[in-house]
Amino acid sequence: MRSARGTEPEGGPQGESADSQWSEIAMGLARDLNTLCRQYVTLAQQETQYELSKVLTALAWAAGGLLAALVGALFLAGAVTLFVIDSTSWPPWFCATLTGLLTAAVVSLSFNRVRRLLLSVHPFPSRTLRHLLKDTAWIAGRIQALWQR
Repeated sequence: MRSARGTEPEGGPQGESADSQWSEIAMGLARDLNTLCRQYVTLAQQETQYELSKVLTALAWAAGGLLAALVGALFLAGAVTLFVIDSTSWPPWFCATLTGLLTAAVVSLSFNRVRRLLLSVHPFPSRTLRHLLKDTAWIAGRIQALWQR
């Protein structure tokens, strides 16, 4: 029914049309936010898997380095100790100590590499979270701008 002025009453076809447009916009926005959040969850999972692979790589390097250090240290320590004993007039205990210190230095360098690799691991997907928060703030700003029109 028309009012006395000849316009549609409130809640008439024009009012419903505007409400349905806002409803469609809100539903589309909710769908897009849902998709965005799902994509960020997937990205966070991939980022966590990447960081886990770095940890496993570091552990593999550590295990290989430890095994090589043990085997090499045994043979090298014996050979160097015998060489130093034959070449110098130092007592055998001093030559063995010197060889042990040299071996410890090499093992220390190997474990320093492993430590640096482990320190580069970030188990929490902070980059993904930072981008998610930034995008959420941008979306909130856009929604606020739409409502202020």
